[in-house]
Amino acid sequence: MKPFVKWAGGKTQLLQHIEKRLPDQFNHYYEPFVGGGAVLFHFGFDEATIGDINEELIYTYECIRDYPHELISQIQQLDLQHELNPKEYYYQIRDAYNAKISNNIKDIDLTAMFIYLNKHCFNGLYRVNSKGMFNVPFNQKKSGKSFGKSNILEISEYLKNIDIKCMDFEILCQNAQKGDFVFFDSPYAPLNPTSFESYTKEGFSLEDHQRLASLFKTLTDKGVYCMLTNHNTELIRELYQDYYVEVVQVKRFINSDATNRKGEEVIITNYMNYNDIKLINDDAFNVLPTIDDDSIDMIFVDPPYFLSNGGISCSGGKQVSVDKGDWDKSYSFEEKVEFNRKWLLEAKRILKDTGTIWISGTYHNIYMIGYLLEELDFKILNNVTWMKTNPPPNLACRCFTHSTETILWAKKNNKAKHTYNYKLMKELNNNKQMKDVITGSLTPKREKQFGKHPTQKPEYLLERIILASTSPGDVVCDFMAGSFTTGVVCKKLLRRFIGVEKEKEYYEIGLKRIHEVTL
Repeated sequence: MKPFVKWAGGKTQLLQHIEKRLPDQFNHYYEPFVGGGAVLFHFGFDEATIGDINEELIYTYECIRDYPHELISQIQQLDLQHELNPKEYYYQIRDAYNAKISNNIKDIDLTAMFIYLNKHCFNGLYRVNSKGMFNVPFNQKKSGKSFGKSNILEISEYLKNIDIKCMDFEILCQNAQKGDFVFFDSPYAPLNPTSFESYTKEGFSLEDHQRLASLFKTLTDKGVYCMLTNHNTELIRELYQDYYVEVVQVKRFINSDATNRKGEEVIITNYMNYNDIKLINDDAFNVLPTIDDDSIDMIFVDPPYFLSNGGISCSGGKQVSVDKGDWDKSYSFEEKVEFNRKWLLEAKRILKDTGTIWISGTYHNIYMIGYLLEELDFKILNNVTWMKTNPPPNLACRCFTHSTETILWAKKNNKAKHTYNYKLMKELNNNKQMKDVITGSLTPKREKQFGKHPTQKPEYLLERIILASTSPGDVVCDFMAGSFTTGVVCKKLLRRFIGVEKEKEYYEIGLKRIHEVTL
């Protein structure tokens, strides 16, 4: 099934994105701004309640459900007459349609005119003036069928089991219960004061957007799954800052300026699903080629230090071996350079132009990586120092105690604007600019309850990094993830995550840690 009308903000081009973000399972489906029904018809949900405040639109749904054959006959007559004198006939039908609206007449003729006008008006836009009269001009096309017969009949059969309402969105959602799913495709927040996205004479005001955001929260508190789409504007981001936000590129077919038909929309959800946290047990070099170009917002990686050479260290007051596993065995200088260059090239490919990368290391590997970042045209933003308040003692007593690690923060594209949440960092630092030093203890025992990784980072460290350089809904990748501290923090902070770990032991520890996180 496909929409029987073209509608401002229709979701046809976003269906693949929406499908990825649907709840894993839900009970009843609600859509209070059904519009052309792209989502409803594509997925064909069995139990659904749909609605809209546009009376003519909802009456059209009801006519398709109840009188499909009579409606098809009427539209066919309109299309035949259109061929004789398209422009004049269009305006004649527009006047007849508005006369019925003025007299509050709703019949099959009105519905047929509604579909005909939608097909033959400029850009398929449904727009009314302050008096509620349809005022969109002719699209100058002399021919074109207004409908598909088989599509109308299929929709008619489907709608027989769907609850159709003409009412305010807040009222329609009153009966939504825990485990239900509500999809909001409301009239869009304007990109500029002259936008004409509203399609009823009442419009959709700032107060309506605020009321919708309040309903979104109320439903969230009830345990109802919610998804909302809209323009990527400051207003929308502010209203839904506590939820998962995904930015997607779109074409705007309904725009008075054809050169300005590209833009960004957001898909906002109050839940996580299988696609939000992906944990993969495999070698990074097997997985990285499968990740799309320009798809990752931020990368954190803690690459091997190549220290497993039979030496000793101190842990818990005891002398222990520094050997961590085959993955950390020492290579030749040339091999280490090639290893690090290989994953850095992949990291640059998968990062968005606005993306950044954080790389943790010690003097054993960080200078080599810094050189390679320069070689590969990354722009280093900061040299962050992690200062450990309880480092292990130096057993040899021949140099200073090793109490710091270096974390390089770099951006992929020097010309693109990267994310740095300056205001938030300042708030977290007693209203002072955040310094490039992070101070704290080694990883506490409570974070190792399922087992430990020899270079496991504490959650507070990743929290600072993720809060500083990402936004809710961003995609974070850690392809040398160890026991998945990055993933744990991403889940807590409503970021999406792709984690890769080669060693089965650490992967299984990470699975348990991620599963334990509840929102």
